[in-house]
Amino acid sequence: MKIALLTDGITPYVTGGMEKHSHFLAKYLVLQGFEVDLYHCIYDRNINLPSKKDLDFLFFENKYSFNRVFSFYFPKTFYFPGHYLYNSFFYSKLLYKTILENNFSYDFIYSKGFTSWNLLRKKSNFKIATNFHGYEMYQTSPNSKYFFKKYLFRYLVKWIIKNTDYIISYGGKITEIINSLNSNYEKVIEIPAAIEKSWILKKINFVDDSFKRKILFVGRNEDRKGFKELMTAINSLPNINTNLEFHFIGPNLNSNIEINTELALNFHGLIKDDNLKKEIFDQCDVLICPSYSEGMPNVILEAMSRGLAVIASDVGASSLLVDNENGILLDHVTITKILNSLLKINSISDEELRSKKINSLLKIKDYSWNNVIKKLEFFFNANQKI
Repeated sequence: MKIALLTDGITPYVTGGMEKHSHFLAKYLVLQGFEVDLYHCIYDRNINLPSKKDLDFLFFENKYSFNRVFSFYFPKTFYFPGHYLYNSFFYSKLLYKTILENNFSYDFIYSKGFTSWNLLRKKSNFKIATNFHGYEMYQTSPNSKYFFKKYLFRYLVKWIIKNTDYIISYGGKITEIINSLNSNYEKVIEIPAAIEKSWILKKINFVDDSFKRKILFVGRNEDRKGFKELMTAINSLPNINTNLEFHFIGPNLNSNIEINTELALNFHGLIKDDNLKKEIFDQCDVLICPSYSEGMPNVILEAMSRGLAVIASDVGASSLLVDNENGILLDHVTITKILNSLLKINSISDEELRSKKINSLLKIKDYSWNNVIKKLEFFFNANQKI
């Protein structure tokens, strides 16, 4: 079966959860036997566009290969309100032009973000499944800046949902958002995000109970991620009888922040090497992900695969991964709720913490790419172009 995968970036050329998902989606579609044309873009013009040979080696060490690879620089203009959407439209035109001028034929086009915009506008005959990552424009805004910004995206997202053939959802509250915008529920297909099997531990190596309980945050210092609220909560923790230690992975997280605590804070910076990330994850007990909006966070999948309990806000599809059995689900993002969740982790017994960690590892096995790609294969086979 011939699949065109239209992405707006793949790791390691573009960093982000959506780009990481696109990377592994492309990889496992090929490994599952699909004939895949990969379309992707790079934002940094100092990076050379990779060839098909480059990507075949990067993804498969030349043991497998893509059918075709098309690499583009994402269109760039000066900044103005709505510039990303403007540039996204011209990127979608590049993809449309490439497909139409070469007279390519596909059984399915799997479109990430706004990449199918011009294909849908031109009412092409391709069967298109669209996957928006997190629908942040329909989730809670951390401040007025995000509140007004998201309205620029809402009309277009709703238009694409209406005009695409299928909508890929991670499930949970993502499906609820999609169904509020779309009356044809039958075209909503739930396919969760996934983690590579190589990330999943066979068993948890528990550290000595006398050590402090280590809390991990992974992400950027941006309002949507709840980092400021987390730091305020940490500063509010009592220094006495608090058996917690904090670790942070992400760029510049220790810049321009106020630290008023004697508790240990360890800033590891941005880490791209998976083996080094695993080492830090394996030193920790609990991941905290207090975001205002998410899709199905890769960082939660990664943490669970290393046997961490999880504190997460109930946004996106997080509730499919986190519950009372393996962590704490926050119904709202507030400093008080974050603080209370940290105090809860500080106070629970070693046995209860062990149980939560074990349950994370048990639950994550359903979310390996080897399992999830089979769900996507079933969908393609059931709905392929005749």
